[in-house]
Amino acid sequence: MEREIDLLFTGTNKRLDKIEEDILNLPPLGRSIVTEEIEYFLDNRDMSLDKVLYNVLKARGIDSDDTKEYFNYSVTLLPAQQYCMAYLREEIIPTLLHLVSIYTYVVTVGKK
Repeated sequence: MEREIDLLFTGTNKRLDKIEEDILNLPPLGRSIVTEEIEYFLDNRDMSLDKVLYNVLKARGIDSDDTKEYFNYSVTLLPAQQYCMAYLREEIIPTLLHLVSIYTYVVTVGKK
């Protein structure tokens, strides 16, 4: 069957539950920061993850403008990014499938 549209989801192909497990295995401080980054990003989806980290660190009283300090915490961005990509992918796929089924129905009924 030939498809009119192909969808490509960039980013991690790790399952959300595996990423959650990886996050739970982080040291307490790292786990706490990653969790805050994820919550902050999902509440502010138009913000980049590096800006999210900047704001999370600032809220914790950590000098985000200090390049070395920021870099030390930047390792938390990878698990946060992986989680957010997987979460958004799992959120959007059912919506896309629903829209495709509506489109298919409309096109099919329209041809009769």
